[in-house]
Amino acid sequence: MSRLPEGGRIDRSRPIRFTFNGHTYQGCAGDTLASALLANDVRIVARSVTYGRPRGVFSAGSEEPNALVQVGSETMLRATQVELDDGLEAASLNGKGRLTSEPETARFDKIYVHCEVLVVGGGPAGRSAAQSAAQTGDRVILMDEQPLLNSDSDGLPSNVRVLLRTTAFGLYDQNLVLAAERRADGGRLWQIRARQVVLATGAHERPLVFANNDRPGIMLAGAVRTYLNRYGVAPGTRAVVFTNNDTTAPLANELRSAGITVAAI
Repeated sequence: MSRLPEGGRIDRSRPIRFTFNGHTYQGCAGDTLASALLANDVRIVARSVTYGRPRGVFSAGSEEPNALVQVGSETMLRATQVELDDGLEAASLNGKGRLTSEPETARFDKIYVHCEVLVVGGGPAGRSAAQSAAQTGDRVILMDEQPLLNSDSDGLPSNVRVLLRTTAFGLYDQNLVLAAERRADGGRLWQIRARQVVLATGAHERPLVFANNDRPGIMLAGAVRTYLNRYGVAPGTRAVVFTNNDTTAPLANELRSAGITVAAI
């Protein structure tokens, strides 16, 4: 097991059993499928379409290109966004989804809403923007793709509506924003018309290009920090940090604190 003895925002008192490719594993409440697989030392989660090259977990969010899975009738899901629940059965996909002839039992609907301010991104900047906008009495919607905000949500005013597990994917004329919400029983399409839209989404890392950078064990620096600090998972025992700037300095310290040897930077 690569689960750290302490730390993270998971509930270690609530073990969860799940299966992946027919094998049974155990995770914790608050895990994603990706973090639980890493905690169980599952490194190969899929293979490439054309050459069958092994693929591992590369990121920790919606930018994940490798860990594509099928859960029930839902196909081409990112393991980094699949929340673990008891009895979950998942199977890896080699870049292609699988259709089923079984009827769809999940519910998918849509909803139209209006607000004065829509904030996309639930980190410190997004939370601060939502709080500032709410002070005027405006109706505020704060959305984030994660199941938990990246900052403390306590103390948000009552006129701030928080949408979690919700990914904004389109910004159109007259501030129309389309967003997809992942729900336990299906999904919901939000069509939001806002007077003002604040984009506080942060940024995705761009991977460095080198031979075999698609192999299992190659991960984004930010993803490694997420698995260490949010999920209490050590992605490995030895690490090489390949960087072109000094923003990875905290990562090296966190790796060492977790007992991971930093072989080179």
